[in-house]
Amino acid sequence: MRRRTPVLVGVAVAALALTLPAVGAQQPGGAQYTTYAQKGAAGDAGEPSIGVSWRTGATFLQAGLETDRVTFGKGGRSTWRDTSGAETQYVSLDPIAYLDSATGRLFVSQLTLVGSAMAYSDDDGATWTQVSPSDPNDLPGPPPAEEEQDPVYANTYATISAIAPATTNPDPNGYASTLYVGTDTGYLWKTTDAGQNWTQQTGLPQLWVNSITVDPSNADRAWVAFSGFRTGDDGSHLYETTNGGATWTSVSGILPNAPIEDVVFDRASNAIYVATDLGVFWAHVP
Repeated sequence: MRRRTPVLVGVAVAALALTLPAVGAQQPGGAQYTTYAQKGAAGDAGEPSIGVSWRTGATFLQAGLETDRVTFGKGGRSTWRDTSGAETQYVSLDPIAYLDSATGRLFVSQLTLVGSAMAYSDDDGATWTQVSPSDPNDLPGPPPAEEEQDPVYANTYATISAIAPATTNPDPNGYASTLYVGTDTGYLWKTTDAGQNWTQQTGLPQLWVNSITVDPSNADRAWVAFSGFRTGDDGSHLYETTNGGATWTSVSGILPNAPIEDVVFDRASNAIYVATDLGVFWAHVP
């Protein structure tokens, strides 16, 4: 059977000047927005991550070395509680958090002094379990020698940059057993036993892994987006697997030459959405 090529539809995205409204300000259309004061590391977060658990209603902000649980009140009041685990309190460079909305499991990744560590919490940050290998270099590999690093990205290598749990094939407690994890050193890994064993994926470019998305009905089908911006490569790099990573195929198609920042798959419409530096595109997939 001949494989169909997805037809991509582009949506131009223009830069918008964003002005934060005053506390409790009423916006056109009836929407109301509130600005909340930040706490601790959240005030200087760099590139923080935010997640909301639909199971418990907990909101988390990962910034610096802290994994903060935020409770929002009226009139701009908020309560911040540091729920960080010792497993991920090392160095504050590009920390990320990913909250699996299907299960409420919170994943956090943080640079260590020599690599990267990842842990998860099933109780809104009360306890943490490390899921990355004991050797922090095992997933991202060691960073390149200092003289080989681009000055713009010095000391930002060897960290986990993308996390994607699969909702199918859960463990006995209902949590994802299959995870896809990417690194800024260009490695993509997969585990089918919740991190006890990891398999490096092959047949892919060794570029910064920006985003991963998994078909919620099929853990063997996933997409991964790479960015070559750091190395001067302005091409689009989007790859798909339909057999759990045994093989990967480029599905960049007619995407413009620009780094891909995010990729999302919508099972309901059987469509994939790709955000690039030159706009947002979508395509129906077979």
